[in-house]
Amino acid sequence: MAVSLWRMALCHLTTTGHSHDDLLVYQNPGEGFPHAPEINYLVRRTTAGVGERERLRIRARRIHCSGLTRIRARMKIALLVFVGVLVVAVVAYLLIFPRNMFISFSRPSGGTVTFSRMSVSFEAAPDHYATNGFDHIEPYISRLLVPTNCFKFLHMFTPDGTRGFGFDAKDGVVNAGLTVEWRQESQRETAIRSFFGSLGIAPSRDYLAGNGGIPDATRVLDYPINGSITEVTALTKRILQELCGVSPTEALDISYSDK
Repeated sequence: MAVSLWRMALCHLTTTGHSHDDLLVYQNPGEGFPHAPEINYLVRRTTAGVGERERLRIRARRIHCSGLTRIRARMKIALLVFVGVLVVAVVAYLLIFPRNMFISFSRPSGGTVTFSRMSVSFEAAPDHYATNGFDHIEPYISRLLVPTNCFKFLHMFTPDGTRGFGFDAKDGVVNAGLTVEWRQESQRETAIRSFFGSLGIAPSRDYLAGNGGIPDATRVLDYPINGSITEVTALTKRILQELCGVSPTEALDISYSDK
């Protein structure tokens, strides 16, 4: 700063017609330029300007730091609010959507979309057989009984979706699954239990599931099935006819999938 002020003073004297030697004459060490008031004024004004700029820089730095602090605080608050809303949403979802509830919608192109608590599944449109649906069952049973480590599903229902049942299979274990609106169909539930009881087959799963927004509206019964393709095909036709009220000549929608 001293060198800069010296140069500024020298430039000032030069513009007013003085020389470098004049500057030495005007200067007293430690006292500035007592014999040149205009130089002292110049030095004071320049020093004041430099100090003011420094103060402004410090103030700007403080404002910047305080601004960053406020931004960080707001970000922390926003993050906490977001986490809180997310937790509330998850809890509400788990309460509204029970573990054993499934919601299915039909797609315009055919097939269904099924929502459960933890998954969404898309099913292709079923194969439609307009008459003698029973005659087309055996090829699907043959595919179902091939042991694999993936899940397989076979559903057989009348076109209106009201009568029928399905199979699921994995690692060679096959289960027939039937559902009953147990409050309205107590006799049908009794008939299902008696049918499989007469074959010495106990249910592998027996539980209540929600349906149409009503908790525990539907009884789900799964029964393990064993036998050859011919035996399982014959049992399938018996289940459709005796427990689901489907005649051999009726139309059937049959869907098969593996995942």
